[in-house]
Amino acid sequence: MHANDEHEFADALELCFSNYGQPAPKNAVIQDWMKHLAPYSLMQVGNALEHHKRTSTFPPNLAAILALMPPDPTDWPTANEAFSEMMVVDSGRMAFITQEHVAGYEAARPLLEERMRIAAAQAFEARYNALVKAERNAGRRAKWFLSLSNGIPDENGQYRLEAVKEAVRVGRLTREEGIKHYDQLRPMLPAKTTDKLATLPAPSVDAQAEIQKVRAMTKPDYSARPPARDIAPELAAAHDAKAAQARKVAEFMEAQALKTTLAERNAEIAALKAALATKEVASVISQAHPRAGRGS
Repeated sequence: MHANDEHEFADALELCFSNYGQPAPKNAVIQDWMKHLAPYSLMQVGNALEHHKRTSTFPPNLAAILALMPPDPTDWPTANEAFSEMMVVDSGRMAFITQEHVAGYEAARPLLEERMRIAAAQAFEARYNALVKAERNAGRRAKWFLSLSNGIPDENGQYRLEAVKEAVRVGRLTREEGIKHYDQLRPMLPAKTTDKLATLPAPSVDAQAEIQKVRAMTKPDYSARPPARDIAPELAAAHDAKAAQARKVAEFMEAQALKTTLAERNAEIAALKAALATKEVASVISQAHPRAGRGS
């Protein structure tokens, strides 16, 4: 979660605790929860709170919510997952890995060269787990960096962009960190081809008429609602109010569009009148001075 999620998170906690007849946690407690839940999205935390409400008769504490969360995405993955990631990196792809990935793979490489896949995986696991345990015991966190492309060219930065997107998706990079990486890659990325759409010709008059017919057929009926027997009175009143508001908005938008069209038409008429006036003046001058404009 991010700092801008605090308001929604506080509302979710207040709703959760109110289900148990308890007051919402104080601001200091909310700040402490957010610090420990920072690796997770607001949606993940909200789902955990909803699950706790359905399964427990006691208000939640931080430990109960953390127990419902998936593993910390910024932490080291399991040895099997890390070994699979290094196999992908060795094939030429790029990914965000740690020094422990690299050290474990160095222990496995000689066995892979001998095509001893099982023994290589075991060697990787032993070296990787030992290094990760030492780092955790020292109170350090995983440090993620972008792997090399193993000699495969990446002139346009596509491999790096895919690695950044995947790291943001799984949580190894924050969204802000992903944006920074993207900004660095932007000059290398190929130009988008969607700009060509602006050069396409406008629809013909017949096509525009057909489009208008389709719009008229698909225009929503704001007054439509389920039969009275299928909807509660208070819901029916709310539906009618919502439909009335939507109808007013639609009528306002149509009036604005008509106003714009009339303004454009008036401008065209004024331009046409000016052109006709200019033509008439030229005609009068030509009749009064037949030789005007001719060479001597």
